[in-house]
Amino acid sequence: MTIHAVKREGVPHAKAPRQTALGQQVRSLALGYERLSANSERAAGLRQAADLIDSHMAGTIGSESHAAILELVRELIDRLVKAVEKVEASTPRRSPEPSSAVALQKEGRVRAAATGTRMQVPSGDLPRGEALVLSAVIQHPEGITREHITIVTGYKRSTRDTYISRLADRGYVLANSDGIYRTDDGIRALPDVKPLPKGKKLREHYLKMLPEGESAVLERIMDSWPEWIDREDITNTTGYKRSTRDTYVSRLATRLLVETGSRGVRARKELMR
Repeated sequence: MTIHAVKREGVPHAKAPRQTALGQQVRSLALGYERLSANSERAAGLRQAADLIDSHMAGTIGSESHAAILELVRELIDRLVKAVEKVEASTPRRSPEPSSAVALQKEGRVRAAATGTRMQVPSGDLPRGEALVLSAVIQHPEGITREHITIVTGYKRSTRDTYISRLADRGYVLANSDGIYRTDDGIRALPDVKPLPKGKKLREHYLKMLPEGESAVLERIMDSWPEWIDREDITNTTGYKRSTRDTYVSRLATRLLVETGSRGVRARKELMR
């Protein structure tokens, strides 16, 4: 399906529907695509798709057009990611500043937004983004959630999901509502990437690799194993205020390192065995 081949079915001519947030996002993406690719015809097709989205969300077009819209938006995102990668590849790189997540990304590392977690780009023939996502999946044999991938790689939802979709198309991962799982083909694609260690080495790995705040909170939680620890006890030990403490606990829970409940917080048994 080409971007300029969308048919305007059932869209009334008398009055244009109110612009929706999603439609406006697609128009912005169309503008960015036109600037990157200099393809005004396809950009015009994307703006037409935005009109279709507005019409659909206003209830003026049917379900058949809805399916065409979803396919169009998926193609749009994929094309934009490829265009951005092409521009990045042709842009001269400067030495990164230690505190710059973007600079670290361009040098082959990714610092997850607001966490400081770093990953080395694995070797292989895959594009950088796909390789980083696949590496995170391979390191977790029991599967990994999409939110966990975001924390590990730093990629936003749309970019992350685009890379997951590409990897699934290659047969390198299996994706469902429960999480993302590695395949034998995916493991062979990045043979240098190994699963995370277990036991004491796994605990040492996280205490070393996690940002300082998360590491301090996790260490206190592990010290209480197998008992639950009250959140106020974490504050008294680490000195972190309630909002900061709860942010770190939430991130650790997303990483599947701790579990939370009415009794407080506790390290997951998979981490402690």
